[in-house]
Amino acid sequence: MDLNRFGLYRLLVRQDKTTCVRVVSAALLAGLLQGGMIIVINGAASAMQNSDLNLRYLLMFLLLLGGYSLASHYSTSRTIALTERVIFAAYLDVADKLRRMHLVDFEEMGKSRIYSTLHTSTDIVLEASKNLANVGAAFIMILVSGIYIASISIVAIAIIVVFYLFGYFVYRTNLQKVSELINKASLHDHQFKDRFKYFLEGFKELKVARNKSATLYNDYIRPEARQAEKASIRAEKKLSANMVFIQSYYYLIVTSMIFLLPQVGDMSNADILKVAAVLLFTYGSMTRIVQSIPLILKAERALDKLHSLDQELDIARESNTGIVVDYSKLPASDLSIQLDNVSFTYQHSDHVDDFTLGPVSLDLKPGELVFIVGSNGAGKTTLLKLLTGLYRPDSGMLYLGGRGMEEQDYPNYRDLFSVVFPDYYLFDRLYGQRKVDEEKLSVLLDIMGLRDRVAWDGERFQNLNLSAGQCKRLALACAHMDDSPFLVLDEVAADLDPEFRQFYYQTYLPNLRKSGKTVIAISHDQQYFGVADRTVKLDSGRIVE
Repeated sequence: MDLNRFGLYRLLVRQDKTTCVRVVSAALLAGLLQGGMIIVINGAASAMQNSDLNLRYLLMFLLLLGGYSLASHYSTSRTIALTERVIFAAYLDVADKLRRMHLVDFEEMGKSRIYSTLHTSTDIVLEASKNLANVGAAFIMILVSGIYIASISIVAIAIIVVFYLFGYFVYRTNLQKVSELINKASLHDHQFKDRFKYFLEGFKELKVARNKSATLYNDYIRPEARQAEKASIRAEKKLSANMVFIQSYYYLIVTSMIFLLPQVGDMSNADILKVAAVLLFTYGSMTRIVQSIPLILKAERALDKLHSLDQELDIARESNTGIVVDYSKLPASDLSIQLDNVSFTYQHSDHVDDFTLGPVSLDLKPGELVFIVGSNGAGKTTLLKLLTGLYRPDSGMLYLGGRGMEEQDYPNYRDLFSVVFPDYYLFDRLYGQRKVDEEKLSVLLDIMGLRDRVAWDGERFQNLNLSAGQCKRLALACAHMDDSPFLVLDEVAADLDPEFRQFYYQTYLPNLRKSGKTVIAISHDQQYFGVADRTVKLDSGRIVE
């Protein structure tokens, strides 16, 4: 879905032009029928003065009211349905682009920004869309009322137009100030909520450190909450003042018709009352329009944010052009990996503390068990991400079986790997496996000591409320179920108890090697280094002896 810089109306038109035409037609009809009701009511009032009131006016009013209700309901409900379709299309579009996004761009963008932009912006757009059809009907109703007033008196409609233009000018000026205040309030609110997340994400750390918790709350959370509160109150006060102005100004217009028209126009008292009555009836429509404008403006800004996110995702998209090879069909003997003078640098926006891995050269033979070791920050995880194709080298080349990996090769290349990173996510299903080998899964759960803790119902895991070590063991079992030729394990043993850690090094990993898998594991357990076929040590981004 292309979230180009289109207004909310035009975005809905692009989604389904035919339905939009029907919605607009229904909104126009609702406005016409609403205007017709005012004319009928005025006609009935005149007939009552002449003692000529009959059921004809009542029947006309009821027919107009029924038609208005149906048209208004249709236009509103279909607008909401269209907006829901746009929202879910946006979610699906983002999800699809995330599948094709470079990891380094995803890490730089941040998952919280992606989710918050989608969640907050789509909520605003949906809320604004509920008013779109009503706003359209209100405009038509006011237009019909104006034509009716003009048929009564050209002088009256001229005075009303002058009043409307002056009121619009004042309202527009105030609205610009309101928009600026809303932007400031939004910025302060974003800063406050970003800081507030610390209490949710760092709850345990703050719970065991009262001084840290008090400092965060008193020196940061509270002051920022006050700033956000004041900015929001200023914006709402200005918005409320603008609304009160419109209400008061509208009453002034109605009063002016009663006191001013007899002085400037040759109108009967009955006609003056008709004009005043029509203006009173249009008050609700005018109020609906005025109340909807700030929300529609917020929706426009929300669409801008979605548009910016969409553009960034497009830029970060992987290339899929060129000849693509199915590496899963290669014989095991051809599944060797070579890094040839590969370098990779993390590019920070401020260019401070950029870390560079490399240049490094490394050969991995099929069926090897290799440990990657080194101190924290040496580049071990970065090396794994280069080996698995999650990162692209800034220089040098990655080879599989002697074939250099180009941009279009990486998606198929990554399919050869199963990975367990420290920040792994434990899914409730074995996605990607059309038919799960339940016997194999049962054996793995038994090996991992999880038979009594985790139940598989044929489609999903029933209980994922596990300890850190148990989650890590289940992640191992899920990675094993993928049956990929390469298994990459990043500090998996860190959360394992001593007994299972010994089993992991002395039994599980050697058995994986015997089954023909190539296993690459990061480890800090020096007493088990001898289990590996060889150990690769990193120091400050370089391979050392």
